[in-house]
Amino acid sequence: MCDLTHSNKVLASDNVPLGIGMLAAYSKKCLGAKYEFGLYKEPHSLDEDLEAFSPHVLALSNYVWNERISLQFARHVKKFHPNIVTVFGGPNYPFDFTEREKFLKAHPEIGRAEALRRSMFALAANDDYPYRAHPAFWAPFVVVGEGARR
Repeated sequence: MCDLTHSNKVLASDNVPLGIGMLAAYSKKCLGAKYEFGLYKEPHSLDEDLEAFSPHVLALSNYVWNERISLQFARHVKKFHPNIVTVFGGPNYPFDFTEREKFLKAHPEIGRAEALRRSMFALAANDDYPYRAHPAFWAPFVVVGEGARR
């Protein structure tokens, strides 16, 4: 689980964000010791571990300040681990359908599972139809099969 930051002479942010920390803790609680989770802030640390390990899932945060580095890293990782499932989470996603479609076509490293999650969020967060925030409107949608393959 990654919330990558830019690193030059100093890190743009040197703390692990609460979001990925909580997500890892919840995942461990639900999945137990069967799976291992790593938290990454620095791209070079993640890159070093990816040379030694071959994970099944790479989760990256997607904020306006780190979208480019997350997308670039996902493309880089897909070259060496083509079957890895990439999951992007965060609010930096277009709300307009046409813009969402363009965004996903421009970034094939984002899998279908993440596209579904973002669409569900957009549906629930639509201020024009506040009643759609109820899970009855967005919860029934699921990805069937391998969510990252096209």
